[in-house]
Amino acid sequence: MTATGKASATPARPTHSMPSQQYLIVFAQAHEDFRVPELLSIAELNGFSLNIENDFDASRPFGILVLEQEEHVRLLARRCILIK
Repeated sequence: MTATGKASATPARPTHSMPSQQYLIVFAQAHEDFRVPELLSIAELNGFSLNIENDFDASRPFGILVLEQEEHVRLLARRCILIK
C-alpha cells in the first residue's frame, strides 16, 4: 500500500541477495587440466560468477562449486563437456 492507500503496482523486492549454494559436480575422467578453465569460461560467457572452493582439486573426479542460482549449475551441466 502507498501513502494514499492504493495498492502498489510493483511487488516489493528483497534488499538482500540470494544466499549461495554449494553443488557437488562429477567430472568425466579426461582432460583434468581443462576442468577449471572450462567452468570459468562457461560462467563468464553466460554472465554469472563462479566461486570454486579453496581446496578444489582438479585431479579428483568430483568438486564443489558455489553458485547463487540453481539455474547456473544446470547451465554448467548442459554446456560443460567435462561434467558428467
